[in-house]
Amino acid sequence: MASFLEFFLEPEILQEPLYTYKKELLAEKLDKRTRIGVDEAGKGDYFGPLCVAGVMADTTTLPILIELGVCDSKKLSDSFIQKIAPKIVEAFPNYIIRLNPEKYNTLYQSFHNLNSLLAWCHATVIEHLSPHAPLVIVDKFAHESLVENALKKKGVHIEIEQRTKGEEDVVVAAASIVARWAFINGLKELENTFHCTLPKGASKNVIQAAKKIAKERGMTIFTDIAKLHFKTTQQIS
Repeated sequence: MASFLEFFLEPEILQEPLYTYKKELLAEKLDKRTRIGVDEAGKGDYFGPLCVAGVMADTTTLPILIELGVCDSKKLSDSFIQKIAPKIVEAFPNYIIRLNPEKYNTLYQSFHNLNSLLAWCHATVIEHLSPHAPLVIVDKFAHESLVENALKKKGVHIEIEQRTKGEEDVVVAAASIVARWAFINGLKELENTFHCTLPKGASKNVIQAAKKIAKERGMTIFTDIAKLHFKTTQQIS
């Protein structure tokens, strides 16, 4: 019965992790500290923007995240993310960076490394939210020193925890949802602007779509729709 609820009813019918999330809440003690959660979306997607989001919650507002059914965005459908993310943005202090491909490609040439660029994005989000909280939890993506050094360069002093599987924290999970929401919307905007289909990820399906675009539109368009440093660019050019 539990498997049916978790793997069929929730994702296919309800599109909400109501049973699973309540089960997880019962299994852990909620961290009631005032904190910022930061996460990103789009870093593994050839097409579309890179998005980094931060959300701040405190003792009085944490229960709202629980009521909304917040959990790791990777467990949620796009339709549920579109429904829940605006509620998070409306109810909580937040900050979003969305680097569309044109800006992303320009910045990547300066940083020459995705993790360094991500660290700058995370530090920028934290900088904007740091006056609201004494602590930030980051979904760890590289060595801790990258984000720490990026914060030092900005003169930001805040206690920071960098965790693998950071989305297990409800506030980081909220940030993951907002970041994914920004990515989904950004990808749709690019599709509408450039009149082409842009699949998520970096799979064979993405390569096929990219080859079709390159054949019909040429390679110059990719500066505006794709992350050029991906190996996919060499596979289609």
